Amino acid sequence: MNESSSLMINKKSLYKFVHLLTISLLFSNLIIAQLKVCSINSVPPNNCAAACIYCDIHNLKGRNTTIKGNLPATFCTPITDNAQWIPFIAGSRDLTVTVDVANCIKGDGLEMSLFDGDGCSNLAIISSCFTDVSDNTSARMVVVQPLIIGEMYWLLIDGNNGDVCDWHVRVTLGSTVAPNFKDNGTIIVPDLLCQNQDMEIRYNPPIGSVSFDWTLDGDTLQEKGIDLPIKFKNSGVYDVCVTAYNGCYRAKPNCKKLVVVQPPSASKIVSICANERYRFRDSLFNIGVHTISVPNSQMCDSIILLHIKPLPNESPDKLPSKFFTLDFGDSLDLRSIFRSFGGAISHSDPSNFSWCKNCFGDIVRPNASGYLPYRWLDKNNCPHSDSIYFDLEHESLVIAPTIIKRHSTQNSTFQVIPIENQTYTITSLSIYDRWGSLIHTSPNGIIDMIYLNNSISGNTMIWKAIITDKDKNQQQAYGTVILE
Repeated sequence: MNESSSLMINKKSLYKFVHLLTISLLFSNLIIAQLKVCSINSVPPNNCAAACIYCDIHNLKGRNTTIKGNLPATFCTPITDNAQWIPFIAGSRDLTVTVDVANCIKGDGLEMSLFDGDGCSNLAIISSCFTDVSDNTSARMVVVQPLIIGEMYWLLIDGNNGDVCDWHVRVTLGSTVAPNFKDNGTIIVPDLLCQNQDMEIRYNPPIGSVSFDWTLDGDTLQEKGIDLPIKFKNSGVYDVCVTAYNGCYRAKPNCKKLVVVQPPSASKIVSICANERYRFRDSLFNIGVHTISVPNSQMCDSIILLHIKPLPNESPDKLPSKFFTLDFGDSLDLRSIFRSFGGAISHSDPSNFSWCKNCFGDIVRPNASGYLPYRWLDKNNCPHSDSIYFDLEHESLVIAPTIIKRHSTQNSTFQVIPIENQTYTITSLSIYDRWGSLIHTSPNGIIDMIYLNNSISGNTMIWKAIITDKDKNQQQAYGTVILE
């Protein structure tokens, strides 16, 4: 069987995931599963692996041997002489254990303490640690933390300097009698078990149980958790059982029949525009197939299979042209552009663009080339974006000389003249050298070059004129002139 982070169950395959009671129970379960219950004649061994569980250590008597054995690193002293391991089950939360020592060979006595842990390595001291319980004296060990009833703990004994002595264990407070079970606990399951939904089977165990064997339809689940989170892949009837136990006793199995029902399901198909998302139950979904669980406090959560399809791209028979060429000063009615277009359309206000300062409503009169974006709706009311480009061709509006004699007193004036002088005037004329440095500016389109000969280097000059019409609209004209 495969393990995963959740438990998916069906009749054929089991995937398990359970919670453990505590981390300490996990370790104890491992060692309890390995140790057997001691018989009446059992002698505590000198190593953990050979130990057996005592179901009560009150009045337990024994004598350590000369065999060295082993002890955990957390024992009272770092030197191991002739150790003995005595595991037992807690029958109470508080515990005091008194050990009497007698008949020592050397007279050095014994070392001893109580421990908690996973048994053979990660042990923690839970009482005072006595390193020299000499001959004919006693050690009184009081636990410093509440014990878990049914949990396994350890009494570890070692000879002081290798001494061999008789010892007698007396429980003077509390109990080390392993709890036997009067009942087998109670399984608590949700009122409604739904297919493919996370749920938790809870168990109220009998007092003194620390380990739990779960089965489903006779198949054993390996974990020992007190509660069982589970998800059933298929609907149907299942038998779940749990057996509680500690190191000495097992309760009778507690079983319950589970009826898992299939949640109600529905399918919803919608179509949306390709660049949109669909809102369903306060969430937005992209185009595709989505499985949605709809909570229901009275019955299993509904499962809705939501199919979201894109609407077809319903392009009109004739889209507007995307490129228009206009001469400077020409105007165009946008309504004539979109008249043959079947879909609803909206465009930006042309006057908001720098290339169209002379635009009013749907009348376009560009002063430069530029794009006009627009949006249109197809037959399904899906939005689309596009644009129109206006390419403005400038006619020559001015006349300017192309050659001027350098240092000439008869032909020293450089002048730019509007062709239609009734419509346009030159409101600024500037000249630059070949590297773009400004040499001179005139407000009327006339520059007397005789005063500028010394300022002009090279034989090429660049000029720029600002042309203004009667409506104060402006445009620019450029050119070059050669100085001879």
